[in-house]
Amino acid sequence: MKRIFINSHDQDWLFLINRSLEQAGFEVHFVEQAESLQNESPDLLILDTKSSDDLQKWNRTFDSESLSSVPVFVASGDYTIKKRALSSGANEFLKKPFQTTNLISLINKL
Repeated sequence: MKRIFINSHDQDWLFLINRSLEQAGFEVHFVEQAESLQNESPDLLILDTKSSDDLQKWNRTFDSESLSSVPVFVASGDYTIKKRALSSGANEFLKKPFQTTNLISLINKL
């Protein structure tokens, strides 16, 4: 079972994603800060961000030795941060809103 860690400030979005991913058979955890991942071993990290500043806070996490091989998906309604997300280490950029079936398909390809 894949362990997916999600960071978001959007409670409604978290509820929807959590429900969809759990129904698809994934173990879902919520994380508020990058430091919370220090002793964890996620299979995937999903960041729901509204700005490049939010993304920059996670850059050290992408570079850390223990998490450098963990796939990162960035979800945002703002395409202007797509390039920055991908150059910061994200493997996928998902434009919100998106179908949860598309997210599940991407996760299953890992």
